[in-house]
Amino acid sequence: MNWRIAELAHYADAIRWLDAVKARKAYELVLRFDSQSQFGLNQASVQGIERLKFGDDEEAGTTWLRSRLPAGQSLVVVFGKTACFKCDVAFFVDNWQDIFRPGRDDAMVYSEDSSLILFVNHEGGFEVGERPL
Repeated sequence: MNWRIAELAHYADAIRWLDAVKARKAYELVLRFDSQSQFGLNQASVQGIERLKFGDDEEAGTTWLRSRLPAGQSLVVVFGKTACFKCDVAFFVDNWQDIFRPGRDDAMVYSEDSSLILFVNHEGGFEVGERPL
């Protein structure tokens, strides 16, 4: 069992883990928008990038996410080639602090309903932008 599945088991009613084939496709999709020269989104493939460095101020992070992630959309959270799950925006905004661990987790998140893409930085930051569909 993937250790992330075990770690986030208490959210089993709110998240749906992708099978191996779908997880690989999600991973390959986000690689197109991941910068190879820095932690963050690729400025050549993502438009309108906004950044927030929240550090330890989780409330600021939550407020920032809430104002940028459209309610009602379905998100895919991609940690790696085999660890990806789906959730809705409301769940993500309310629980991101528990899903990601400072100092450890970088992840890419994209909307299935729009061009939104988000980078979660292990150093306490977010980047959001628009990817081509």
